[in-house]
Amino acid sequence: MSVSVAIWTCNQEQFIGDAIESALDQDYPGIEIVVADDSSDDSTPEILSDYAHRYRDRVRPLLHRGPRSIVANVNRALAACTGELVATLDGDDFFLPGKISAQAKAFAEHPDVAICRHPVHVVDERGAVIDTVDLHPSLRLAGPRDLLVHGFFIYTVAAMMLRRSAVPAAGVPPVAEHAPDSLLAIETARGGSILRVDKVLASYRRHAGQITAPEPGSEVVFEDAIRSIAYVEATYPELADACPRARAHLTSWEAHRRQGSADLDWVSAGLRRALRSAPLNRGLWQAYIGVSARRVGRLFKAG
Repeated sequence: MSVSVAIWTCNQEQFIGDAIESALDQDYPGIEIVVADDSSDDSTPEILSDYAHRYRDRVRPLLHRGPRSIVANVNRALAACTGELVATLDGDDFFLPGKISAQAKAFAEHPDVAICRHPVHVVDERGAVIDTVDLHPSLRLAGPRDLLVHGFFIYTVAAMMLRRSAVPAAGVPPVAEHAPDSLLAIETARGGSILRVDKVLASYRRHAGQITAPEPGSEVVFEDAIRSIAYVEATYPELADACPRARAHLTSWEAHRRQGSADLDWVSAGLRRALRSAPLNRGLWQAYIGVSARRVGRLFKAG
């Protein structure tokens, strides 16, 4: 089965070489590597052009110039792929040896599968392993409903390989502007099952510049996910009853994500936003009361 690697990137000069090299180093023959750059203003375009020059038959850059859009960049990368299977990758993450072969083999053995996933290493900025994430390992076979009922358990796009025929022809809807991963997986999984491979095959890099970093003001991921759930609820009636569970998982994740921040006003604002989506979530209320008490205590201390 032919395989494309779809990489999307913007201003990732520090990491994009590792991402491309990890695809070039795979032992699977004839891999096509499509790299979509979203109007970077660092040296990322030059790095991509150099790889395209050195690997003319393997690396194909898509150098966009104009207004940036994460979801549009993802869709450009996906649309340019020609392989029967598409392995997806953010420009700051990387594959581990044998990833493509293992997942391609799984697809060959399971013709009804639309997505293949696997556990991942979490690494620091330098690439050193700090954690291993394996969400819901018991779900060897799953579907789009499971992604809603159990919470989005594909930790990063680096863990996914997609059957290209199951990917929506129009790409990911623009309701998920900043974080299209979950909606891409849900829509693709409507064309077949999700199969788990029991091996760590990619690394997710945690660093300050990523969009999910818990900095004050970074509500876009949560808001994208809420809009994505609303889109699924309105578009696919067969999945609508699973969407309340999806909101509960999402709001709990958002509360947990914010707890480590020292900016209590930002944490409190996020919890209020989460409670609007899940007003009966006891854990959210406990977190909100706790943060409110800390804010009051800080005011008394300052006075």
